[in-house]
Amino acid sequence: MARNILLFSLLLILPPCSLSAVAEHIGGAVTLINATPYDWKLAQRHEYQMDWKFPATIPAGSAHEQWIKFLWDHGDDAAEATYAFVGAPNPQSFTLQAHQHSRRVEVQYHDGLASLNNPAGSLINLGFQDYGAISFILSGTEVPYISTNPPVAWMQSTLHTIGNKSMSEIAMLASHDSGMSQVYRSYGGVPHNTLTQTGDVLKQLELGARYLDIRPVHSNGYFYTGHFSRVMGSEMGCMGQTVRTIVRHVNEFTSRHPGELIILEISHDMDKNKHFKPMTPVIWQKLYRVLGGINDLWVPTSGDLPDDLTKVPLSRFITPGSKSAVIIRIPNGAPRPTTEIKKREIDSDSVPAADSDPSEDDMAVSTVLDSPVPSDAPPGSAPSDIDNPTDQSSSTLADGPGAIDNLPFKPEESAAFVHESRLPQTGSYSDTSKPNSLASDQIAKLKANRPSTSSLPLRSTWTITQTVGDVLNVADHYVSIIYQARYAHRKLFATLWPAMSKDTYPNLIEVDAIQDSQITALVMGINEHFVKASPGGSNIEKRTLKGFKKFINEVMDAIWEPWYKFMGLAPPDFQGKNKPHPTTSATGEPIIAMPSAKPTRTSSPTAKAKNFQTNKTATNTTVSVAVSSNAGFGNASSNDTSLKSTLQSENSNLV
Repeated sequence: MARNILLFSLLLILPPCSLSAVAEHIGGAVTLINATPYDWKLAQRHEYQMDWKFPATIPAGSAHEQWIKFLWDHGDDAAEATYAFVGAPNPQSFTLQAHQHSRRVEVQYHDGLASLNNPAGSLINLGFQDYGAISFILSGTEVPYISTNPPVAWMQSTLHTIGNKSMSEIAMLASHDSGMSQVYRSYGGVPHNTLTQTGDVLKQLELGARYLDIRPVHSNGYFYTGHFSRVMGSEMGCMGQTVRTIVRHVNEFTSRHPGELIILEISHDMDKNKHFKPMTPVIWQKLYRVLGGINDLWVPTSGDLPDDLTKVPLSRFITPGSKSAVIIRIPNGAPRPTTEIKKREIDSDSVPAADSDPSEDDMAVSTVLDSPVPSDAPPGSAPSDIDNPTDQSSSTLADGPGAIDNLPFKPEESAAFVHESRLPQTGSYSDTSKPNSLASDQIAKLKANRPSTSSLPLRSTWTITQTVGDVLNVADHYVSIIYQARYAHRKLFATLWPAMSKDTYPNLIEVDAIQDSQITALVMGINEHFVKASPGGSNIEKRTLKGFKKFINEVMDAIWEPWYKFMGLAPPDFQGKNKPHPTTSATGEPIIAMPSAKPTRTSSPTAKAKNFQTNKTATNTTVSVAVSSNAGFGNASSNDTSLKSTLQSENSNLV
């Protein structure tokens, strides 16, 4: 009894950080996705002070989630499991290994195993997340496979697979509320309930995101991103990265990694100067001038594109070695960009006074709030330096009023701004705090809204919605948006793959807290395994190919037909102009189609013999009629009556 009282007393006096440290060392999930045609057979397994029970076989085309756990915090916990490919033409295997001292899980390639960006013998770091999930995928039929740790420019690296596919046929990674990796100004919100990303837009692009969710907030002539919710009739939340910073990050990425298709979705627009009401057309034009600073805005190379750009093959946007193509998706109610704005058109309420400081705001906190980085976040995930909007001296991308004059907007660049009706999509978020409900809801929406590749592109959103208690419990890091994203990632890895097929898969996978490229590897695996297996080529591509063939045939006819006529020979028919009608023979003579005899269904030998004789008679009749018609069709009209009576008599004999 005394010992129990002592232990209880120790627990009471332990600092909270000690209790949280004990709680953090629980365990996490590892999802292995076998998207190859070969079963993975467990060759050997060993563990020391770890919960490490991997299955004997992971069948081809399946996914397996395994919970692993470091049992003691002594630094020497370790385990490994080696899988060999069954039936592969050459020996291929890998070892999954975990080490307590490094607090991570790794994959070691053996034999001839190699994947895109990971040559033979590579060691891939998967990391580790308590209560969360990490994944390892291999997709493809031969070396090099698609795998975890893909190349940064993954679209360029896989154009041979996705180049002839349209946006409605491929999968991409989408970043939810992309600008909220840091808090610049607070309007009742804090990082705990407003931050959605651990890395800025540049980091998200480098980790594979190609669809960015940008939510602009205009304030005193400047544009920020924002994450707001309506509480008791007022908007509460925070402002994040400036749009100017996002433009700079996009340009920096496309200069380093050209040839990628990037879509910026503009939504949830607000004007803080108008009590967070939607932006006016004039303010929209100002925003367009800032976004016009993107270097690689998409410029169409032809005018034959359909209204629905999701049906256009990627090769019409990017090609091997080309520059990137950046498309801005705007709401249907937003105005089109204009090529010029007169100063008198600027709303005076949106222009700050000459002596005002944009950082001063009676509704906002007076200091910048640095976003806390989770203790288990990977290196390099700390937010970038907060922009100082007042320092415009060295920037040509100022998003203040002067940006209208400083940023020339070329008319051809306005084509990159497309209304959402030209990039249609379906799908919605689940509005739940329960991971299991999230998974079941998103899978149900996948099956209901995306039954085939001809369906509307599906946006599958794997995000956890905080409860009211979670929003208010700002002291508990474990219920923040960033931390709870790991629960959504775990369900994504474990449940999505078994629900997909070559006809049913999401086009956009949207998530919070993009901390590594593992979801990008999943997206690439979908493209390699399911998209590659689906019927190839978009309708516009097929029409273009058909038109090209017709053009070539016309040219060939024009070249050779005069020469053949001069020589007194029958000219070749490249276009098929003189192709015989299906009712005529190859020599142009009519063919009489005789009805075939319909044998009676019976098992009697006598009946079978009778049916055989009937079929033989029908065949002979067809031949005799064809021969006689060949001889006497010089006067077809005179033979119509006799031919009709002959057919009627033959038909009566066949019944």
